Amino acid sequence: AYAGEPLTIDTVTYQSEKETGHRNRAIGHMLRNFDILTDTPDPVLDLYFQQCSVLVNCRQLAMMAATLANGGVNPLTQERALRPEYVGDVLSVMTTCGMYDYAGEWVYRVGLPAKSGVAGGVMAVLPGQLGIGVFSPRLDLRGNSVRGVKVCTQLSRDMGLHFLQPPRTGRSVIQARHSLATRRSFKRRTRSEGLLLDRHGGGVRILVLQGELMFSTVEPVMRDLEALIGEVDSVVLDLRKVTHIDPAAEQQLLECAQWLHGNGALLIFSEVQRHARFRRRVEEASTEHIWLRNSLKASLDEALEWCEAQLIHQHTGRKETLDLEFLSQHQLCDGMSRIEVEQLQGLMQEERYTTGETIIQRGAAADRLFLLISGEVSIYVEQPVGRRRRLATVLPGVAFGEAAFVFGGVRSADVIADRAVFCYSLTLAAFEQMQESFSHLKITLLQNLLRAATLTSQRMVSEIAASDG
Repeated sequence: AYAGEPLTIDTVTYQSEKETGHRNRAIGHMLRNFDILTDTPDPVLDLYFQQCSVLVNCRQLAMMAATLANGGVNPLTQERALRPEYVGDVLSVMTTCGMYDYAGEWVYRVGLPAKSGVAGGVMAVLPGQLGIGVFSPRLDLRGNSVRGVKVCTQLSRDMGLHFLQPPRTGRSVIQARHSLATRRSFKRRTRSEGLLLDRHGGGVRILVLQGELMFSTVEPVMRDLEALIGEVDSVVLDLRKVTHIDPAAEQQLLECAQWLHGNGALLIFSEVQRHARFRRRVEEASTEHIWLRNSLKASLDEALEWCEAQLIHQHTGRKETLDLEFLSQHQLCDGMSRIEVEQLQGLMQEERYTTGETIIQRGAAADRLFLLISGEVSIYVEQPVGRRRRLATVLPGVAFGEAAFVFGGVRSADVIADRAVFCYSLTLAAFEQMQESFSHLKITLLQNLLRAATLTSQRMVSEIAASDG
């Protein structure tokens, strides 16, 4: 039941143990003398000699350890090998004397309940996590496998397995789960692109991680990723709230990236600047695995933006949002006739800006609406200590500065051209004049502004609802 398959007894070993086990026989009679055994010790000794002669291979030994780690239930067959109330008893005996006279130092250096055998096997258990089986016949003076002890010592050290040194946080390392359908980058995209991302955004998942990443805490992440195979094209691991990544976890994440790549998905790491060693390991690995070069992103927004672009390219063939050829293609002109578009164009001014030029300055009068035709702009707000934070990036087909038509007053943010911009601007005065000559045009424009604002609001509500706070 422990090994999950039939086992046999080596009769030669059994007979040898039975004929030469004088010390064990003496112990048995001493136990009988003190009434710890209440009957003749021979049947108990015979059973013990048989147990000492069971044949297992290294994999079966590891499975027996895994069964103890799993509370007495074999993790593959789901058969119970040991009643739950006895699991703690067995592990306690393994901890205190399973490694013969080396037990105390073993707990100090390795920190895993273990049992050694004179055949050269070592079975070690990390409760709730894993079982280890090692086989190497050369024994030390205490009767333990020399290499088995060294292997377990190194595994414990490298992977942080000592059961008295658990993670310092009791929280799950996965703080939140999102998809690109509910969590977007700062880019304000056209309505058609937004609908595309709504429809296919489930193909990109985001896992927000927190706390310390080590062997035991990365395992739930790996299980989550395994469950996503076949459902996703990309998975973003947001490391912004991760406080530490130990070498074992770094190796696990790299192997996980390679494993996902083999199953047709890319693993992306965002917010890696705080984890310089891990970043270097990924960069070094990318010299051999070229696909890893797209796996490091400085921020979650950069990662989401990259995933959005890949998704749009996958479903449209476009690698980026195209500049508009005509004003009629702008989303604020939806539902307008050709004549109405010409009327609107006649009321607006053409404007051009070079890369890096300020289009709107914080504190200036909020008196114009901009319809972006080509180029790209970003909206920034000031933060304490002179820092700026990007609120959004606007792409062709999207408007900006619309707060002028709602609130008036002065601008609360800066808008800067990320690349050469061509746009139309509509002043508040020209907008007010529409009431007299082009009332239907004004209504359509207001409806489109309201629709765009509603979509933005819905997106923000959706992201807040899915947010990790």
